[in-house]
Amino acid sequence: MEYFHAIEPGSGRAAAPAPALFVSHGSPAAALDRDSYYESLAAFAKKLSPAAIIVVSAHWLTSGAVEVTAIEGNSGTIHDFSGFPDELYSREYHAPGSVTLARTAADLLAAKNITVALNHARGLDHGAWVPLTIMFPEANVPVVQVSIPWPSAPEMLFTMGEALRPLRSRGVLPIGSGGMTHNLSLLEWEKKHAPAPREAAAFEEWVAAKLQDRDAAELFEYMALAPHAAAMHPTAEHFLPLFFTLGCARDGDRLETVFEGFHYAALSMRTFAFTAAD
Repeated sequence: MEYFHAIEPGSGRAAAPAPALFVSHGSPAAALDRDSYYESLAAFAKKLSPAAIIVVSAHWLTSGAVEVTAIEGNSGTIHDFSGFPDELYSREYHAPGSVTLARTAADLLAAKNITVALNHARGLDHGAWVPLTIMFPEANVPVVQVSIPWPSAPEMLFTMGEALRPLRSRGVLPIGSGGMTHNLSLLEWEKKHAPAPREAAAFEEWVAAKLQDRDAAELFEYMALAPHAAAMHPTAEHFLPLFFTLGCARDGDRLETVFEGFHYAALSMRTFAFTAAD
């Protein structure tokens, strides 16, 4: 297996693994709004120095094989949204790719009996580049994006996280990018700081408690067990990246809340990381 070595044994580099992060990426306008969410993500990133980043985004769904970007040079920027300020459509995020990391990730996924294909052309969608432009604005960290096989069960994304978990010890930051809640029909677009409805708060509180307990079994059954789950996630694609992050977690990690709060009433922006215990 060709293996991505960012931290060589005996190199003197710190042995602590990179954290595993789940980002509620929210509206694409989050890249422009220097609010408390923006500042919290930026502050968290200042504590990090990843060798590379692997992102699973709600906005890349593939039928059949899981695809992994294997880009020589800099990645393209996909503006996969409409109705936002013109500035967003001119915003570019050209992080370098890493073919070696892509091949390593593909080999690790294949070892879990997951069908994988390399994609040599696709750029980064807004589920990837919006949070990354906040966290790593210089775009100088290599980024590889991994698709969500569609349709998928939570267990599949968890297994993908388990497969790629060893890369954390090589300095690779895995990010699941989706949303703690995602029902656009419930949003109040003209009131960014409107209070969260009771149903959205109840769902978020249930998920947060299960994450604190590392109760993967109940989280897998969120649609049956969590209050108002169908209303908060009419479709699953924005919740599935959470299970990727959960699969990347290691025994002994602590759960760190990076941000909690709602935008536009019902859009939970809760962002968290599993980090190595001190």
